[in-house]
Amino acid sequence: MIGNVNDFIAFGEARGIAIDPDLAAIFLTNATDLLNEKPWLGIPTDKDQEDSWPRSGITGVDAATIPKDILKAAYRLGCEASAGVALSVTSSGGRGIKQAAITGAVSVTYDDTLDTFAQQPYFPFLGPLIDKYVGGSGAFNVDVWRA
Repeated sequence: MIGNVNDFIAFGEARGIAIDPDLAAIFLTNATDLLNEKPWLGIPTDKDQEDSWPRSGITGVDAATIPKDILKAAYRLGCEASAGVALSVTSSGGRGIKQAAITGAVSVTYDDTLDTFAQQPYFPFLGPLIDKYVGGSGAFNVDVWRA
C-alpha cells in the first residue's frame, strides 16, 4: 500500500476527517489500487514490489522513497473513500433493458435506473499532485520518413 495507516489517519484528522482505524487500511488500499493504474514514469524500484511506488529512473526522485505529492494523493483519495466515494469503475456496459418484446416489430424498453455506463471518477486535486510523475497514455508514436 502507498503510505501507512497511522499517517493516513493523522492526515484526515488534520483536515477534520475522522478515519475509522478499523477501516483505514481498506480506504488506503482502495486509493493505492487507483494509483497503481496510472502510467507512471520510471520503473518499480524492486521488481517484486506489490505496488507502483517507490520507483527508480525518475530525475530528482529518490528511488528509495515515495514523493510527498504521491503520499498526499493516496491520503486524499483515501479520505474520499472514507466518505463513501467509489474510487474505481464498478460497472460497464449500457443501460439496463427493462423489457423486450417482438410482436410484429421489436420493442425495447430501457430502465433508466439501471444506467451502467462506466466512467472513471474524476478528482480535480489529483492531477496537480501526480502529473509530473505520470508518463504517456500508453500509446506511442512512430517516426516515418519518405525516401
